Amino acid sequence: MFLKKLRKNNKNFYQRKKYTNPFFQKSKKRKRHYASDSRILKISKFFLLGLFFFIGLTAWFVFYSNYFSIKEIEVRGGGRINPESIKEAAWKQINDSYLAVIPQRNIFIFNKDKFKNTLENKYVFNNLLIVKKIPDKIIVEFNEKKYALILKEGDRYYYCGDRAEVISEIDNVIEVSQKDYPVIENLIERTKIKQEQISCILKIFQVFKDYEKEFKINKFIIDEELNTVKVELLNGPKIFFSTGEKIEKQINKVITIKNEKLKESFFVKEYIDVRIGDSIYYR
Repeated sequence: MFLKKLRKNNKNFYQRKKYTNPFFQKSKKRKRHYASDSRILKISKFFLLGLFFFIGLTAWFVFYSNYFSIKEIEVRGGGRINPESIKEAAWKQINDSYLAVIPQRNIFIFNKDKFKNTLENKYVFNNLLIVKKIPDKIIVEFNEKKYALILKEGDRYYYCGDRAEVISEIDNVIEVSQKDYPVIENLIERTKIKQEQISCILKIFQVFKDYEKEFKINKFIIDEELNTVKVELLNGPKIFFSTGEKIEKQINKVITIKNEKLKESFFVKEYIDVRIGDSIYYR
């Protein structure tokens, strides 16, 4: 009370006052803010280091540990293809490295498409399935292509599928006469063989089985003549068929001219041409 009265009565009365620097206050706040940021940065660094360590450890476990290394190849399929040869091809690729760094022994890195191409370049399949069974097994399931014909090129013979794709070479020529497949002598580049010609040959071969007592086929011939298949009969003429005409109609023409006109002289002719419409040409 006394001080109050004194202040009122004495205009020159002095009392010390406290002053604050607003910039100094902000500086303190800024220091506290910097300290907080520094703490967060350290925590983030530890978190990132931990994350990188975890990723590195996981990558090592997945790609380099023995747990995911391929240990078994199972081959399901039979027939002419030896399962052991498929296993050998698989292990050969497994022992290679991908990009010279990552081993294909790892089941995740093993390249199924490359392995499939390797097998398809060596064998002919109807179906081929390659399965990775985690953690360490490769399963190969296949259904091999069946023989449909024998292709003769020069002195060499090949078992082929129904598209004239080579399945395997015939080592013993004696086999050719013992097998019930059409033999095709190819006189052109293999790539020029048309599927229409192969289909025509397979059909003629089946139909002529009903006439084995009258006609015995020695071989079929594919040459430069377009849309044409030639049949060489055993002890008889060559017969020219068109791939663009109905096979049944052309065979009926052959039977008709043999039974009704030429008879026994049929077998001494050089050729019988039934390719054009209702006409038959022979010499």
